[in-house]
Amino acid sequence: MSIKPLICAALQSKSSVLILLGIKGTTGSHTAPIDSGSSANFIDRQYACQLSLPFTELSSPWEVLGIKEVWDAVHFNCTLNMTVETHSFTSTSFCLPLGDRDIILGFPWLKQAGPDIDWPSTTLKLPEPLSSKSASITRSTPLFKVPPEYLEFSKVFGEEFFSS
Repeated sequence: MSIKPLICAALQSKSSVLILLGIKGTTGSHTAPIDSGSSANFIDRQYACQLSLPFTELSSPWEVLGIKEVWDAVHFNCTLNMTVETHSFTSTSFCLPLGDRDIILGFPWLKQAGPDIDWPSTTLKLPEPLSSKSASITRSTPLFKVPPEYLEFSKVFGEEFFSS
């Protein structure tokens, strides 16, 4: 079974949607381009070291097609616990030299975050968390009718009986 190589397309272009994110265990904010053409999330090796992020060695190196169609090999990844606006994400990022980029959020992050992106204006909006949305269900008709022989016991099954 062969493994498809990772693609890091953000290294090919200087025009990307940029977002600010926080990384757990670090101070300040970090800028990352969003790259729908990258098949993985990436972090610069030296930047990960500066942030003292723990590395995990891969069982075998993965090939990466990066800048100017140069092949590289990834030997490590690390887990980033990050926040964007009020949303929290956990992301596996492959460590490799990224030149003038520190972090690249690729297709896996896009799939996880599900943002609305306005590409012409390069703005991004994350969906409202489900926990902050409210919903109500209304019923116009009862689900069932109580048979006439049980109507005298209807108080036992009503809300008044349980609240007293």
